[in-house]
Amino acid sequence: MSEETYSIIFQDATTAEANKLATELQYFLDQTVNIKSTITKERIDTQDAGTILIAALGTSAVTTLIKGLMNWLLKTQSRKITIKKNGEIIGENLTSKDIERILDHNK
Repeated sequence: MSEETYSIIFQDATTAEANKLATELQYFLDQTVNIKSTITKERIDTQDAGTILIAALGTSAVTTLIKGLMNWLLKTQSRKITIKKNGEIIGENLTSKDIERILDHNK
């Protein structure tokens, strides 16, 4: 099974907000859909703890990630995210409705 790397970036958030959101999402995904992830820095010359959530997944876990993201975004109504797959942007300004359409498309 090949593994893909997905990066979740929190748009329109300060560094402090993005760090908090990354930590909350990491905990949420671990507790609700059992996806393990790491938090990394966008820039190495900053003192923040990290603002980007990284999940390395096999093909079968992608739908689980999408469901987890959709549920988390429903809880954080005003948030938008960018998703990168292996470094390439696959979606920007995504809301829970956008994630729901992606999930429906992948069924």
